[in-house]
Amino acid sequence: MVTAGIANNGQVVKPYLVERITGPDLSVVETTDPEFHAQAVSARTAQKVQDMMEHTVHEGTADQARIPGVTVGGKPGTVEHGVDVRDERPCAWFVSSYVKQSDGSSPVAVAVFFDPKDMDISASEIGGVRLAAPVAKAVMKAVLKP
Repeated sequence: MVTAGIANNGQVVKPYLVERITGPDLSVVETTDPEFHAQAVSARTAQKVQDMMEHTVHEGTADQARIPGVTVGGKPGTVEHGVDVRDERPCAWFVSSYVKQSDGSSPVAVAVFFDPKDMDISASEIGGVRLAAPVAKAVMKAVLKP
């Protein structure tokens, strides 16, 4: 909801699970209309965050989330946990705020989180850009396909 709110210029929409229900002939039986929840931040603040997240993907560390033909905003991270963090592997995350299409719409917001405790991977290979960004990119590309 946070990343979608940033993409919607600070406006948060109530989440829903089903966008539409179709019949056997693929005709639309019912649709869910997005419902406004709250104005989380001003449009100006949301635009500043969008600018920073777009910079991170297009000119910064999150280049693995780039998708040709659209503008992607995102932020990778590596989360250390525990009292003595040297003894535990970190978690990896990538929040992709949005994919902006040429018409300005943002049809998808994605957050990917890996807790590698059950993965056979070294701590040096764990990171938001290495693990989570490619997954976020794949999800965004799947949503963008007609």
